[in-house]
Amino acid sequence: MPAPTFQCLTCHEGQTPCSEPSATRYRTKSRASCVTPSADDRTLLRVSRWTSVGAGLLGVGLAIVLPTVVDALKTFYGILTATLFVPLLAGLLSSRPSAGQARAAVLVSLVVLLGARGALCGSPLASWVPSVAAIAAATAVFAVGGLTARRVTA
Repeated sequence: MPAPTFQCLTCHEGQTPCSEPSATRYRTKSRASCVTPSADDRTLLRVSRWTSVGAGLLGVGLAIVLPTVVDALKTFYGILTATLFVPLLAGLLSSRPSAGQARAAVLVSLVVLLGARGALCGSPLASWVPSVAAIAAATAVFAVGGLTARRVTA
C-alpha cells in the first residue's frame, strides 16, 4: 500500500506538490518560507529566541500598564474584533477580495482604532466609537479595493 501523499503547506496553487516525505517537508519547508526560505537552523533558533524575549518584555510591559485582566481582555478583544471582523466576513461571503485587501484593511483599521482611542481618551464615546470607526475604515478599504481591482477571468 503506497504512503499517503500530502500537499506541502508552502506550495502555492499552480505548482506541483512537494515530493518530499511529510516529516522532512515540515522541517525544511514550512519553518521560514514566508520570510527567509534559505535560513539555516542556527538563524531560526536565534530569531525565535529574540522573538520570545521581545514577546516576554511586551507582556510584562502590558501587565504593568493595564490595571486589570478585564481591561486587558477588553482591549485585546476590541482590537481583534475591529481589525478582523470585516476581512473575515468579506472572505466568507465573497470570493472577490484578495489577500492584499485583507492585509490593508487590517492595517488601516488598526491605525484608525488606535488613533480614535487616543483622540477620544477619557470621553464616554471612547468605549464604542473607535471600534465602529475601525470597522467602517476596513469596509471602505474593501469597497475601494473592489472598485479598483482588476477582475480575473478564468
